[in-house]
Amino acid sequence: MIEEAQKPHLLAAAIVYIYLKHNNLNGRGGITAKSVGEYFKVKASAISQKAFDVENRLYRMARYEKKNEPYEFIDRDRFEVSEIYFDFLESPIQNDIQKSIQVLKAMIKEDKFFFDPYITLYEYYLMDRDFKNAVKTIEQGFQRAINLIDNNGKFPDILNWGFVENRHIIRMIFNFAMFVWENSDRELAIELFTKLLKSNPNDNIGARYSIVAILEGFDSQEEYEEQFESKNGMGLEY
Repeated sequence: MIEEAQKPHLLAAAIVYIYLKHNNLNGRGGITAKSVGEYFKVKASAISQKAFDVENRLYRMARYEKKNEPYEFIDRDRFEVSEIYFDFLESPIQNDIQKSIQVLKAMIKEDKFFFDPYITLYEYYLMDRDFKNAVKTIEQGFQRAINLIDNNGKFPDILNWGFVENRHIIRMIFNFAMFVWENSDRELAIELFTKLLKSNPNDNIGARYSIVAILEGFDSQEEYEEQFESKNGMGLEY
């Protein structure tokens, strides 16, 4: 607007007037449009009209552009509880189901928004054939993950695996998608896998393969992985 201005004094007056307005310095007892006009040698009525155009550019368009910016989520560093979790995975305790359950529950109590312990606790409950607590744990972890990343009902446009801080969240959503897939809610599973794929197109976790597996009629992630397990047992033959 400055570069294209044919009347720089009018544009300057409009900018000053908007500044006064947004800082409550105009109006009764303040600096009026008439006073600004006298200083810049332009009419007060012209300032009002120009101010409308400038204000639209400065504020309304800025709000619109911000509203349409991609929503990226990056979690905070959860180093302390993650260190406890990975130490647990290498400890002898992990071979004892009941002790492991108690340790994992304590981790969740320590930080309810670090999600790897939910996934592992879910698996221990399954091993213990405690299906009620297994379902409760996986559902609770998923809901808390969604609550953490939710932005007024919006899933992140960008949830990048490249940030280590995000990986426990992606794993939580992926595991819940596997859970609902195995329990016959294919539509929800596809929706969740697709959100993970769109928010992280590099797809480090392999959501695109799970989507195709569902569409090809596989009943679970386990069944699909068994079908495509590599001959040397080191992962899948993608």
